[in-house]
Amino acid sequence: MSQGAVRPISAWALVSDLFLRTKVEALARGAGVSVRFFSSPDELVGALDQARLATAMPALVLTDLSDPGGRGLLLLERLARVTSPPTLGFYSHVEDHVRQRALDLGVTRVVPRSAFVLRFADLVKQTISA
Repeated sequence: MSQGAVRPISAWALVSDLFLRTKVEALARGAGVSVRFFSSPDELVGALDQARLATAMPALVLTDLSDPGGRGLLLLERLARVTSPPTLGFYSHVEDHVRQRALDLGVTRVVPRSAFVLRFADLVKQTISA
């Protein structure tokens, strides 16, 4: 890396829907965010445990709270028990109960999916600095 080069923001994500995952990849690339995807809450939390030991924590965790298997909310439950980076969750605007549950579990920021897509770069910066 050359002198003065800016390191990309590192985000880890739990997004199981392949179409949405592709969208998140494109948004992240456009915002200069390096994103690593995980297939389960346990896998992501386990990687956080290892990263903590290596002092290589991501700046942010992204999660799809509308995941049909409930993995996004399960991830928040698991993260509530450990030291973790800020979390940015997104949900379907018609699922206000999901939004409330995420807030109850301590999500750093939660937004409807449409806002997540439209304001991705700003939301990442705001969540990291929250």
